[in-house]
Amino acid sequence: AAVDGTPPFAYQWAFNGTPIPGETAATLALDAVTPADGGSYTLIASNPVGQTTSAPGVLTVRIPPAGSYEEGVVTSGPIGYWRMEEPTGSPTAFDFVSGYDGTHVGGAFAGLAGPRPGDFDGMPAANNAVNYNGTDSGTTTGKSLMSNLSQFTMMGFINPTTLPNARVGFMGQNDVTEFGLHGADFAIWTPGGGYFAVSPTNLLLNTWNHIAATGDGTALRFYVNGVEILPSQPGV
Repeated sequence: AAVDGTPPFAYQWAFNGTPIPGETAATLALDAVTPADGGSYTLIASNPVGQTTSAPGVLTVRIPPAGSYEEGVVTSGPIGYWRMEEPTGSPTAFDFVSGYDGTHVGGAFAGLAGPRPGDFDGMPAANNAVNYNGTDSGTTTGKSLMSNLSQFTMMGFINPTTLPNARVGFMGQNDVTEFGLHGADFAIWTPGGGYFAVSPTNLLLNTWNHIAATGDGTALRFYVNGVEILPSQPGV
């Protein structure tokens, strides 16, 4: 928290109006959050002249439904999880794990119908998605989330209307590790210009596909709808 006035300052955090024992710093960090931690948080800041209480910050703790896709993702402990469920016109893709919220750019827009039960059990009945034009639209966090990782998994859903004979990125971090299409191939680009591809992609047009790319420090792998796609050429 930022305060203005004459020091020295003293701080006391409160939860639902009750002071939290030992929380007397300018910042409040919550670890291993549970539903019991959901509620209203305020900061009381004081100096020799007097005190003031901040506006409340409300924490809502979301519990994934048992057996849902969301539960499987959250249980795995990801760095970030962008559900893309925001309504039409929303400029933000909220990260439900770490707060690395993304911003839609280049004409990307939210509110498209996403993977839903029937084809994908475990999804919300009104699950949404984001539409991209395949050329210059995207969603960016502005964060370096994949730097210095020795292992990684990137996964999500795509519903292509066509497979462009061009380089199209799906997800990753620019100039670190990127996953997408390179012509007719699935490809991963790595630092220093490395490139690893598999073909054919086995992507189905005009339907939702679950895609994943993994790296364990030894091998890179691609999956479409749970099936590994074998490489067409050695990795670099």
